[in-house]
Amino acid sequence: MTRRQLLFLGTALWVSSVAAAPLIELQAVLGKTAVLEVDGQRRLLQVGQSSPEGVRLLQLTPGAAKLQIDGQVHDYPLGGRAGGALPAGRVPNVRIDRDQSGMYLTSGAINGKTVEFLVDTGATTVAINDGTARRLGIDYRAGNKGLVETAS
Repeated sequence: MTRRQLLFLGTALWVSSVAAAPLIELQAVLGKTAVLEVDGQRRLLQVGQSSPEGVRLLQLTPGAAKLQIDGQVHDYPLGGRAGGALPAGRVPNVRIDRDQSGMYLTSGAINGKTVEFLVDTGATTVAINDGTARRLGIDYRAGNKGLVETAS
């Protein structure tokens, strides 16, 4: 196995171990109701209520929510997003080595379909071509049209 294959396998194993806990985002606080996105599903919860995924709203303030997930209590600021085995605010490190041509390529998924990514750490825009967008079920005409160039 090559180093890249081992790295991808390690990342895939890490992702599969994290996938058991829900990915959560506090999107809004509307009076006594929290608007959460839990694993891609919008949920409206009041204090004391639980989502079908087992996320329980313990406390709500105008800018944050205290949630109980798998018996552990986490504070989520408005717009805060976390999930898996990571506590809120922590970000995993993933290393992608250069290929033989000096590019940083890795595999991933969009809308459940495999995509090969060219990673540009200095990029300010995420871009895909129209053929890839169609294959992934993305209406690319709804976005902003632009020209994208890489350093090389």
